Amino acid sequence: MIPVYVGVELLKLTPVLDFIGKFCQPLMKYFGLPGNIALAYVTGTFVNIYAALAVIAGFHLNTREITILAIMLGISHSQLMEAAIVVKMKARPVVVTLSRVIFSLLIGLFLNLILPA
Repeated sequence: MIPVYVGVELLKLTPVLDFIGKFCQPLMKYFGLPGNIALAYVTGTFVNIYAALAVIAGFHLNTREITILAIMLGISHSQLMEAAIVVKMKARPVVVTLSRVIFSLLIGLFLNLILPA
């Protein structure tokens, strides 16, 4: 967690994080999240939840935003590691991975609609 947190803090000193935020803002607004939080979602989805927590710690989010992101990451986290497990179970990793990502995005959209702003 510490290296990811330090990395995010260093990115804040550069224009890279602002670029990521502006680039992802049109998509993230549908989830009621700031654009920079796309970095937390991608990190949590591909690495693990602890890495996503390190990214989240670098930002000031309100309770609503944390709730939406936490539920999305609870559904779609650690995809690379869990894909290896799915292969061992003789299931289709692409189907399982896509299902989890799509469902997490749908839940994010739904939560954005029903949670009070």
